[in-house]
Amino acid sequence: MPMRLYDTARRKVVTFEPGHVVTMYTCGITPYDAAHLGHAATYLAYDVLQRRLRDLGHETRCVRNITDVDDDILRKARSLRVHYLDLAAEEVARFDEHMAALGLLPAWADDPKIAARCFNARAESVATKPMFRSAFRRRRLLVPVDGFYEWAHIAGRTRKQPYFFHRADGEPVVLAGLWERWARDGEERLSATVITCPAGPDMPVHDRQPVVLERDTWELWLDPDHDDRAVLDPLLRPSSGVLVHHAVSPDVGSVRNDGPELVLPLGATA
Repeated sequence: MPMRLYDTARRKVVTFEPGHVVTMYTCGITPYDAAHLGHAATYLAYDVLQRRLRDLGHETRCVRNITDVDDDILRKARSLRVHYLDLAAEEVARFDEHMAALGLLPAWADDPKIAARCFNARAESVATKPMFRSAFRRRRLLVPVDGFYEWAHIAGRTRKQPYFFHRADGEPVVLAGLWERWARDGEERLSATVITCPAGPDMPVHDRQPVVLERDTWELWLDPDHDDRAVLDPLLRPSSGVLVHHAVSPDVGSVRNDGPELVLPLGATA
């Protein structure tokens, strides 16, 4: 059954017969104030439309504009004592995060998986991507962990094999991260993300890995007065000769399981 849409120019419902590539445009949010249900409804409509078109075999390309970049945003930025570009970036990022929390495909995205990709920040774009660039300049943090897991395909097996990665010297693994604060109407939420980079020699089972920071870089990374990319970017490199790994039980793949045995080498007992 062909898709039918309301054509506002002709003021009637017509059969929609696009080519393989469907291009769309949607209005953006107000970049200096809270997004509202009207914004969400617009993106929900585009979300449904794009998903249906992709189900029918079409490729969709959608862009959005940013509205009201005018004197109002300058006044709001002055009242908050922030740069207007930072204010706009933070409001847009906040709206993006809200849409991602709803599981929506952002209207401007080519990749339907983008709504689930905000957990990690990529080192290659963290300084420029609106979602992360303000935090990269001012809100960097350290994420100390005993280790982390990664999964790999094994030839002849349908189930992936999990591996536990940890430091060869037994010290905690300290990851590069960012933090963000969201506050509205008396409610405050703190969130954090880990930065990933292309895999290095320490990560043979995946094409990416978290950025591991050495002790002599911690002070620089945490200093908000240092925002020079020429200084910070070199820290976001893959590790070499720092991490070791071993296979662990597939039980780690279920949140129902929790215990020290999940980090032991496969076959070992606690």
